[in-house]
Amino acid sequence: MAICALQLLLDMEFQNTSVNWVAHQSNIENFVNLAKLCARLKVKRLVIMIFKPDASHNLESAPKGEQLLRLARDIKRLRNELPDLHIEVERCYSPLRALLGQKFLINSNTGILKGCSAGRDSISFNVDGHFTPCRHLDFPEHFNNLQDYWYNSNILQKLRMVETVSEAPCAGCRYESYCLSCLAINAKLYKRIVKTNQHCSLWKVKAR
Repeated sequence: MAICALQLLLDMEFQNTSVNWVAHQSNIENFVNLAKLCARLKVKRLVIMIFKPDASHNLESAPKGEQLLRLARDIKRLRNELPDLHIEVERCYSPLRALLGQKFLINSNTGILKGCSAGRDSISFNVDGHFTPCRHLDFPEHFNNLQDYWYNSNILQKLRMVETVSEAPCAGCRYESYCLSCLAINAKLYKRIVKTNQHCSLWKVKAR
């Protein structure tokens, strides 16, 4: 059905088609075929998204470190081979962005744009009228206005200080300074705001 929809948009000469693709263990090997399909159907943007916990708070299908390494290599290659297809990685997927940012002795995945943006340069507002750091971080708070929330929320302050202390496997990972993985994963699974992702195996990836 999705392919038929893309074909209809192509027939209508729609110029701004985007595809969101969630990477997990069972589909990550098909990324190259997906990218080529998108290029053939004149998709403008292919956005790779991090695998977040499902309704049952299950995250067992998160890609392994070696799978992420292959994916990063495929992305770099396909960006050259398919120049009309803009292959992007959402900010939440900081481990993958850290791999893509690695260049010899430096890593370009730094600064505020390197990972999770919740409470740093964005927030969310839910249907109940409460502010939350993002739609995946379920910490609703009531404030009279956005400015009050932005400057006085204890949750936002915790998020902004989360990189001061990290826990394993993030602590000691060679990408620790270049990665701020989705904070909603740990918050959903363990009800904690801390820099760690027990389901990330990027720390196992050896320097290549």
